[in-house]
Amino acid sequence: MLRGHESTPAPAATATSSAPGPGAATPEPTGPIGPSTPAGSHLDALPVEAGTGNLAELPRALREQPGYDRPVTMTCPSNVTGDLYREVTYLVKQRYVEMSATVRAYFPASDDRDSRVRVTVYVALPQRDGTFVVNRRGQPFDALMSDPKPMTSDVSGAEKVTIRVQCEAPHGWVVLSDGLLTGD
Repeated sequence: MLRGHESTPAPAATATSSAPGPGAATPEPTGPIGPSTPAGSHLDALPVEAGTGNLAELPRALREQPGYDRPVTMTCPSNVTGDLYREVTYLVKQRYVEMSATVRAYFPASDDRDSRVRVTVYVALPQRDGTFVVNRRGQPFDALMSDPKPMTSDVSGAEKVTIRVQCEAPHGWVVLSDGLLTGD
């Protein structure tokens, strides 16, 4: 069980205006954001709206290992007050209905190899007044280093998708491999 993480707050809802500033004309993209495949867009190719500093390089020991294709990697938080989770937010503009990936844990220290990692997906749903309501989609996904887990989340209607990671031990990485967002 990840201690102290059950009641961590959802990412903060934000208020934004959809009206451009004076004289600004911002055309909306019409297709998927970032490079895509016939089946959708890879998570590692999407633009990050917030949390870029929480992304990390795939550890050297994993770079040639099978199963780590197209990784999105985050270091584990320190698990001290104020650093209980890490988040990355992607702007998806309501273009996708599902996100899938494989959740993998990596702990180089042998005493941490049985530590659990948790991935939770939040979506920011736009409201008529220009604000967003943030909701958790589905249950959190837990994985061990010896037991990676597939993850699938409903992201339909989301303007933004936030991926939150938590770890039992602080000296590791959470890797989402083969992350893909698909549309209708």
